[in-house]
Amino acid sequence: MAMRIKDGMVRDRMIRFRVSEEEEAALNKAVSETRFSREQYLRFIIQMKTPKLKPPADFGRVIHELSRINLSLRELIKEVKATGSTDTTRYESDIAKVDELIHSLIEEVSH
Repeated sequence: MAMRIKDGMVRDRMIRFRVSEEEEAALNKAVSETRFSREQYLRFIIQMKTPKLKPPADFGRVIHELSRINLSLRELIKEVKATGSTDTTRYESDIAKVDELIHSLIEEVSH
């Protein structure tokens, strides 16, 4: 039975092959680090593409916090342009948060 996938490709061939327990474990580990099914992962490999890894668990939180800091810094720039002065406490606090997030990401990625 042919299956037409949303990319327009007809997938009407089935390939079955055997692997050792170790090979299966290695495949499952590699797949678990992506957002793909085993079939999708193997299609990427066949096409000589490198599947993207899942982002770290707190990636969304980090992006949200960086966006908030970005907005805060933009507001600070507007304030400086309008008044010629700035609240350095807020600025220094945001820089400390950015440093903390960067170190958190480095820690997450290196382990």
